[in-house]
Amino acid sequence: MRRAPRTDPDATAPTIPVSKSKRPQPSHYVLLVEDEVDARRAVVDLLAEAGYAVLAVADGREALDSLRSGPPPCVAIIDLMMPGMNGWQLIDAMRTDAQLSRIPVVVISARTDAAPPGVRRVVRKPFRSEELVAIVRKLCDQRHPITG
Repeated sequence: MRRAPRTDPDATAPTIPVSKSKRPQPSHYVLLVEDEVDARRAVVDLLAEAGYAVLAVADGREALDSLRSGPPPCVAIIDLMMPGMNGWQLIDAMRTDAQLSRIPVVVISARTDAAPPGVRRVVRKPFRSEELVAIVRKLCDQRHPITG
């Protein structure tokens, strides 16, 4: 299996795992929205090891800007508790946009009692690596199955 390029999880601006002149192809990447640097780095490394390109951003506003200016990811993994635009606000903004509402959302959070409507899965922190990879694989494959 070919390893996917990795993004810089410490960057404050979105970084894309392709050359500066190209955006990722639709559904060929995972969007990760996580404000904690160590958690962001761990998920980026985990998904890259599983073969996924990852666009990692630190807050909801960065995520929304990226979603509105580029192709959709195969799945968005969103932490709920973040400064600035939090996960609930981001998911609400996505639900009210016809294009963004089609993107499957997985919430990762220490709080699982108040997941926003429309979320496909809630994964409680700390989570098992295999669980998150299996969820991402299933959602990405459902959106764009591999054809022979």
